[in-house]
Amino acid sequence: MALKKLCPKCGRLIDAGQRYCNECTKKYEARQKERYKEYDNRRKGNKNWKFYSTNEWRKVRQYINIKYKGLCLWSYYIEHMIVQANVVHHIMPIEDDYSKRLEIDNLIPLTDMNHRYIHELYKKDKARAQERLRFILNEWNKQFAR
Repeated sequence: MALKKLCPKCGRLIDAGQRYCNECTKKYEARQKERYKEYDNRRKGNKNWKFYSTNEWRKVRQYINIKYKGLCLWSYYIEHMIVQANVVHHIMPIEDDYSKRLEIDNLIPLTDMNHRYIHELYKKDKARAQERLRFILNEWNKQFAR
């Protein structure tokens, strides 16, 4: 028998590897899609928006995903879960230092949910959150550097 846990949203019994039940996942994904549309519309007015559609960024983002094996490092080190990343986050935001936009040591793969959580942490204590992210990168590099 597989390990089970309760869905944190509705309390249904789900497999331990799942974050939410299927119904809550669908609701979450629909909400995320709508939030992304709003975010994208706001971002288009930002001068840095064009950077995210460049070949330079696509290549670096792909490199990061390969380097970290497609894993969300926050999930791996903090939540002790293996989860696929779908966002590459700038530890030092490009709004703060545009010159670091392509630096490998400034980029970390995350899930969308953890990405939003990190931005919430930035609002509370940005320096500490950035320090924690750099620590996670260092741990990975110590463990998996060749």
